[in-house]
Amino acid sequence: MRKSIFILIGIILLISNASALSWSGYDWTLKSGIKGPGSNYWNPNNAYVDSDGNLHLELNYSDDRWNCVELDSVKDFKYGKYTWVVSSQSLNLDENVVLGLFTYTDDNHEIDIESGQWGDSSSDHLHFTCQPDQTITFVPPTSSYINATGVTYTFDWQPTYIHYTAIASDGKIIANWYCTDTGSIPTVNAKVMMNLWLQRGVPPSNDKPVEVIIRSFYWSSDKDFFCHGPI
Repeated sequence: MRKSIFILIGIILLISNASALSWSGYDWTLKSGIKGPGSNYWNPNNAYVDSDGNLHLELNYSDDRWNCVELDSVKDFKYGKYTWVVSSQSLNLDENVVLGLFTYTDDNHEIDIESGQWGDSSSDHLHFTCQPDQTITFVPPTSSYINATGVTYTFDWQPTYIHYTAIASDGKIIANWYCTDTGSIPTVNAKVMMNLWLQRGVPPSNDKPVEVIIRSFYWSSDKDFFCHGPI
């Protein structure tokens, strides 16, 4: 009986460890099961932190299905500057694959940076969106930055604007946009989320797995900004 209890505790711990992760100074939960977007299968084992502190997001095929991944912050966030540094190539993913770096409360309160082609290889690859209806796109297939690595993605969320940027490792600005539609700018707390998924659940066109490596995530509040200057 005691042995069975220990086995059960071990299984519970494995499940718990697979569904939670600490990275870049924050705690994150991992999505599991069949859910949106795209009616995909979400596998909590498809995210891990390596010995150098990099976050790996994987999209792969196993157990007769394609497995996607999503991390959701335990902490709630609001106004401030959100910054991700993505070590790996992130602007030329497969046409059916989407990388999302965003805040989310619900479908009408969402701030998105998304790299994806939405099934159309001739479209722009980078999308800045303020839900429910403000969006702009950048990085056509012919862009010199299409295979860039080490891109820094940011948005500065304030009550009257959201300033989005994507900056190459050489400091050059790849994309820059101010959303000033105050009717679309969220005014409520949100989770920070990161995901790697399949548009409409359609497998990668080349049937190959995808990995995105994120070096860091950083959030600075208005208080941080005014005390220390811009980051």
